Parts: sequence; C-alpha cells; structure tokens
Amino acid sequence: MSGSKKQRFSRPHNSWNTNYILIIFGAILIYLIASIILYVLKDPVTAYEVRTGTLSKSYSFSALALREETVVTAGESGKVSYFQPDDSKVRKGSIICVTDLDGSHSDVLDSSGTEEIDMLTTEDYLGLIDSISSFQEGFSADAFDSVYGFKQQLNSMIMDLQNTDGGDSLNTIVTENQEYFNIEAAPVDGIVAYHTDGYEKVTPDNLTIGDIEREKYDNRDLRKNTDKEAGDEVFKVITSENWELAFILDDDTFDYLKSNEITEIQVQFHKDDIKLWGSLELREIDKKQVAVISFSEGMVRYINDRFLNVSLILQNETGLKIPQTAVVEKEFYLVPYEYLLNPPESSSNGIIILDPNKTGGSTYQSVEVYQYDSNNGVVYLDPLEVPADAVLVKPESTDKFKISETGSLKGVYNINKGYAVFKQIHVLAENSEYCIVDEGMAYGIANYDYIALNGRSINENDKIN
Repeated sequence: MSGSKKQRFSRPHNSWNTNYILIIFGAILIYLIASIILYVLKDPVTAYEVRTGTLSKSYSFSALALREETVVTAGESGKVSYFQPDDSKVRKGSIICVTDLDGSHSDVLDSSGTEEIDMLTTEDYLGLIDSISSFQEGFSADAFDSVYGFKQQLNSMIMDLQNTDGGDSLNTIVTENQEYFNIEAAPVDGIVAYHTDGYEKVTPDNLTIGDIEREKYDNRDLRKNTDKEAGDEVFKVITSENWELAFILDDDTFDYLKSNEITEIQVQFHKDDIKLWGSLELREIDKKQVAVISFSEGMVRYINDRFLNVSLILQNETGLKIPQTAVVEKEFYLVPYEYLLNPPESSSNGIIILDPNKTGGSTYQSVEVYQYDSNNGVVYLDPLEVPADAVLVKPESTDKFKISETGSLKGVYNINKGYAVFKQIHVLAENSEYCIVDEGMAYGIANYDYIALNGRSINENDKIN
C-alpha cells in the first residue's frame, strides 16, 4: 500500500538471562576472592626435614658405689708421715706411711720432705688450675655437697705433690733409722687411698636401705690429722677393679626392667658422661626394690666418689628422627585378608566390590595394603580408595563382607609434592619431644623427606601454603 508506514519491531531484551549470567560471574568472583583471602590468611605449614638420628630413653638415680676395700690401722701411737700419693697403685709390702715412735724424728721427716719444695712449680699450679676448671664445668647446684669432696681432693693433690718430690729422701731417713719408726706397709696389691667413710665393709650381700640413703655417711680425710693413736685408721687399699652400684628403683622402672628380663644394662655417669655396660641384678631390701649393677672396669675413675649420679639407658635406637608434633593418626578400614585377590605382601592387590545397582554384579577395585595384621588376620585399606559401607565378595566364593570396622595407624604428612600425603610410621623409641621411626618401610618416609611439623594443623591432600 502506497503511503503506508512500515512498522519496526524490536526484539525484546532478555533481561533475565543477562541477570543470570551476572549472578554466576559474581558468585565465581566472590568465591575466588574468598579463596585468595583464606589462602593468604591461612597459617603457613612449617616444614621439617627428616634426618637420621639417635634417641635414648633413660632414668636418673643417685647410686651408692661399693668396692673391695681393706682398711689399715696404726700399729703404734705417734705422728704419721705419708709416703705414697693418694690414689696411686702400690705393691704388697710397699711403705705407705710411718709412725714416729718417740716424737723426735717427725720434724726431720717433714723438713726432708719439703726442703726442696717451699713453693709449687708452674707445672703444679697448671695441674691444679685444670682440675678446678674441670670441676667448674661439671658443677651443678643440685649436688652442692660435691664442693666439699672437691676441697678434699685439692688438699690431697697438694700433699701428693709434696710427697712425690720428697719421697726419695724420706725413704732414706726411714731406712737408716728404722728403730725409731713403725712402718705401715700395703697388705695387698691395689690402690691406696687416704679417706674413709664407714662404707668399706658394705657389700651387696649386707647392703641396707639406710646405706643407700646416706644415713651413716661421714667422709673423713685421714691425712688431715697426722697424730694417731694405735688402732686409728691410717689408709685403705682398694684391691679389685670389680665394683658395684646400688640404688633404689621406682615402681615403673623396676617393672620395666623385670618384665623385659634385662640382665645387661648401659649406665651413663653424669660426672664425666662416660657410659659403661654392667650386669644387672634386681633385689628387694627392706620392702624396697633395689638395683645392683656390677662392673669390671671404670672403678679408678670414681675411686673418690661414694655416691654417683647416674642414668640407666634403657633404649638407644637409631633411625629417622621426627618431632612428636608431626605425628598423626589416620583411620583405615579393616578387611579380612581372605577378601584380597592377591596375598597381603604382594605389590599388586585388589578387592571385588558388589555393585548395589546390579543384581549379582561386581567390580574390581585396585587397593594398597598399608599394614597386614597377622594376629587378627586383617589388612588396613585406605578409606580414600574404598567406598563407605561397601560389600566385598570373597574370591572364588559366595561369601560377602560389609566394610564397617576401622583401625588407626600412626603416620606423618609428607609435603614433598606441595600437598599433604599420609605416610605410615613405625615407632622404635620415643620421648616427650621426638620419636625414632623405622626407615625403609612400605608407604613410609625416607631420609631428607619434608613433613608437616604440626601434623594436626592440616588434612590429607591439603595444598601447602
């Protein structure tokens, strides 16, 4: 038609679709922003590098030292002069000391023994300084009474220096004037000592709890007072390298030693950190549990110590050392090993899962066996690999088993690949801070692996920030 106007039609704008798209993109954007914020704010996982190490489990005690000791008393009254240095080896018959019978010759002995040593030499001073420095390094305020023992030791060292330098002239005077002296000689071969404490006759067979608890302990320096009466103690001789330690045990340590039937044990001495092996015997004395450890070496190192602080080393394991904070527990499904297609020790295992959607149908599922419990006849399967409440079919049988029971295994989270992977551990020894785990076990960790220091702060498969 001429003159008619053409009508223009516009397609209506689909505002609903546009809004829908904007909503989707907005949600995605919000999710991304939230994820980024949470990732940034999340505490970073601290990595710990696994290294080979050693862990010892020990218990500390104060122990009584018992030795074979022979005490010698003065045969006559008078002033005693000593010839041999303290803690020196002597032969049977060696002159240890002499008593001036009429009191007129002791001054001669004293002047002969010291006329050439009015002052200590530089070497003597250096030796004393070394001893003082060593004592300071090992001193503990918890054992303050050791100061008195060290004072006695220093006095003995000074007297030994004097006697050593003047010994030859003293021997000459005594030999030339034997009628004026009473000679005290070593009754047996051994090591001479110039202190007594009343424990010289104590043995493992007549030991009492009071002995261990120091009820009668009184250490006396026999050279402090040289005026002796007949019958007074003048020296003693330790006659054997064999010696014992005795101490009271707490119930837990006693039960551990007894239940594990331990007869040989390693002992660490706090005084110098020396470790010695000894034979262990458990006894009951006055209704208390007592350990007696026998040694055949090391006696000379502690000849001046009646009481020693020691530790029993009950475990000394070497393996991969990891902190206790890294250890976690993971739940696994427990499945009878008969439901595996291959033996549990095989590198390739699988199970047959009954398909709930198909009557009589089933599917094969490859699985990893984390542990085989031969005592209970079950294997540990990862829940990430096996559906919950799955029903298994026994190979070559119509028997079925529904998965429900679980058991836990200890492990750590390996983070070598940037995400948390559970790795099983077998603990060989542990204390409150660290544990030693077996190296080279299946599904375990290896030397130089990185694990999460705080295993409880993350979950399996978490990405590591």
